[in-house]
Amino acid sequence: WILYQLNENEEKLTLMIDFYINLLFK
Repeated sequence: WILYQLNENEEKLTLMIDFYINLLFK
């Protein structure tokens, strides 16, 4: 369960990073 939570948070973090990178490099 804890591992599942960590993976889910990691996915969200990755999505946010991708989002901000796209904003920066438009």
